[in-house]
This record gives sequence, C-alpha cells and structure tokens, in this order.
Amino acid sequence: MSGSVDGDTEKAVDSIIERLLAVRGNKPGKATQVSLKEEEIHLLVNKAREIFMAQPVLLELEAPLKIVGDVHGQYPDLLRLFEYGGVPPPAHYLFL
Repeated sequence: MSGSVDGDTEKAVDSIIERLLAVRGNKPGKATQVSLKEEEIHLLVNKAREIFMAQPVLLELEAPLKIVGDVHGQYPDLLRLFEYGGVPPPAHYLFL
C-alpha cells in the first residue's frame, strides 16, 4: 500500500488482503468464503475510496496491462484471474 496510510492501517489492510487471498486454489463455494467484520469492510471501503479519489480522472497506464471485463462480484472468478495473470502489484490490471 502507499500514500497517506498510517502503519497500523496498512498492517490491518495487509492482514485482510492476506486472508482474502488465502483461499486461492480452493473450489468455489464455502471453501472460498472469507468472513470479514463490519469494521474491516468499512476500513477497506474507506481506504479504497481515499485511493480512488486521489487518482486523476484520466489514467496514464503503462504496458504490460491486463484488461478485464466485469467479474459480476464473483470472488472465485477474481481469484482465478489472479491465478492466471498474477496478483497485484507485480501484475497490472484494468477492470472495466
């Protein structure tokens, strides 16, 4: 993570991301469910909003870049994309 995120918040977000990615390779269904507390969801949403709002309206992106259509909120599909294309930040994605 980068930007104006303090150390405790960065650790909390990194911990949540690790838990979310821990189910990679599992079959869709209960094996890919991750329980998050309401506070954790609020933290992720607020940090994502902060990052998005700091971005310019026009993004200047560099190759290589994977362009992905809508995953319709299907978490197992997102994990499968990361399995094939790599997990950010080393892999770069543009979600439409």
